[in-house]
Amino acid sequence: SSMNHLKVKDGVWIPHLHRNMVRAIPHILDAFEHHGYETVLTEAYATSGHMVNSKHYENPCAATDWRTWTSPTSGVQIDKETKHKIAETIRLKLGRKYDVAVEWSHIHIEWDE
Repeated sequence: SSMNHLKVKDGVWIPHLHRNMVRAIPHILDAFEHHGYETVLTEAYATSGHMVNSKHYENPCAATDWRTWTSPTSGVQIDKETKHKIAETIRLKLGRKYDVAVEWSHIHIEWDE
């Protein structure tokens, strides 16, 4: 569809993304779109800002964060119930080897071997 292409926040480091995270991206975009929303990849590989054992620090990076705003630039969060529905759709599409966690400002998704 016209909505379904990857938007990435400035400064997000894509090259280190784990191949299984790359494979998940179309399904993640589809899940948001299914519920009427468009998302932005806001974090992937990072060197700081996460818990000590975060997969955001791994290279290849198996963790991604996805914006849960009502539009890519609104700054307004999608309601909690809908966020959980989006997360459940992502879980169904990706299967058990991925962890999908709803956070206050985003949905965190990681490949968890």
